[in-house]
Amino acid sequence: MGVMPEIAQAVEDLDCLLPTDIQAESVPLILGGGDVLMATETGSGKTGAFSMPDEQEGKTGRASIKTGGTIFNNWQMNPYDRSPVFAIGPDGLCCQSREFKEWHGCRSTKGVTKGKYYYEVTCHDQGLCRIGWSSSQAALDLGNDLGVAFEIPQQLKSQPFFASCVLKNAELKFNFGEKTLKMPPRAPEGHAVKSTQAGSAKVSQLKATSNSPKALIIEPSKELAEQTLNNVIQCAKYVDNPKLRYDFSELWSEAIKILKGEYTVRAIKEHKMDQAIIFCRTKIDCDNMEQYFIQQGGGPDTLQEKIMINVTLPDEKQNYVHRIGRVGRAERMGLAISLVAMEKEKVWYHVCANRGRGCYNTRLKEDGGCAIWYKEKELLSDIEEHLKCTVTQCEPDIKVPLEDFDGKVTYGQRKALGGGNYKGHVDALAPTVLELANLEREAQSSFLHLGYMPNQLFRAF
Repeated sequence: MGVMPEIAQAVEDLDCLLPTDIQAESVPLILGGGDVLMATETGSGKTGAFSMPDEQEGKTGRASIKTGGTIFNNWQMNPYDRSPVFAIGPDGLCCQSREFKEWHGCRSTKGVTKGKYYYEVTCHDQGLCRIGWSSSQAALDLGNDLGVAFEIPQQLKSQPFFASCVLKNAELKFNFGEKTLKMPPRAPEGHAVKSTQAGSAKVSQLKATSNSPKALIIEPSKELAEQTLNNVIQCAKYVDNPKLRYDFSELWSEAIKILKGEYTVRAIKEHKMDQAIIFCRTKIDCDNMEQYFIQQGGGPDTLQEKIMINVTLPDEKQNYVHRIGRVGRAERMGLAISLVAMEKEKVWYHVCANRGRGCYNTRLKEDGGCAIWYKEKELLSDIEEHLKCTVTQCEPDIKVPLEDFDGKVTYGQRKALGGGNYKGHVDALAPTVLELANLEREAQSSFLHLGYMPNQLFRAF
């Protein structure tokens, strides 16, 4: 299937000797540069079907089909004139179709109008192949518009004919004379014409950058993601030079930064904030958050002390108390929301001479950089221990759980003149207050009784 020996060896270690149907059909198409959409039942081998090509492309790079106007200067198969599931190799000569039930085909970039011409093909497996010449209007299934072999219909004699093939679960390779033909001659260029099938959206070129991901795998659940990860790691067991790297901490950190921006916007919308205090770790984080607000259509004004958002927890628990103390002053109820990551996040910790001005050194501090790993989960535990209480958590919708005493509060408004909403607290103290009142009554009665007793040694008044 064109899989690297290193990956094949890793698959053999799993006691997998033969590919499943979905693997046999999709792996060569992916490695050939095709776009593949797979749909089959659970347990059919889909994970392996994309894991193996992903590993190979991570090492060798994706085999991209040559496109653009220059391909029409050479004899090769035309990526703009092919069936939907017909794959063409990066050399433009190797062709493949893994469809079992249907014929799929392709035509060449050049055709001929006069003379006697031929080309050679080499079949690579036991599938069904049909090769010949085709007009530009012929169907790409069986190419039967020519009628009886070697007899060209009169209405087609004025049209150019292109080298073509139709395949059913097969692979072959063309030779238009780039390599020595077993039986020359080659076609004279004087009677060759270029194909008019060009510029279709069927083909797109990839412009890869050095740090761009080779593959993006999205799974619907954590369990499936872990299963896929284990499969990918297993496939890369023997791949070396370069060794494929899996830096999931960096990926988690990047995801946390993106999600915090989204959750901040969600909190603003959920609580209809027109103004708020938003704490970020550094100035560059504040600037990034401001730019994100602008992209999202604007955020709240700042510095009104009624709602506060901790985008990043402070590293000192006392600072947390100072921050939440900024809201809820002057008999106003406030709201403090903290976004706490359960995974470690890479954050700035500038030790450079300019204290971060113009610094983009994202290496860790111990490696000579200006970043550290930040573990907010541990910081939250320290804060709760300091406060001697558990900070209430909310769901991803940022709906704050309401308690009895603040169920009708509007953040930022003063308490009503009719009294506070602390009925539950007063009810809890009522027995103690009643006992104090009874003791006071007894003390006063005893004093009056002592003042009017006969034969008293003294009089109080």
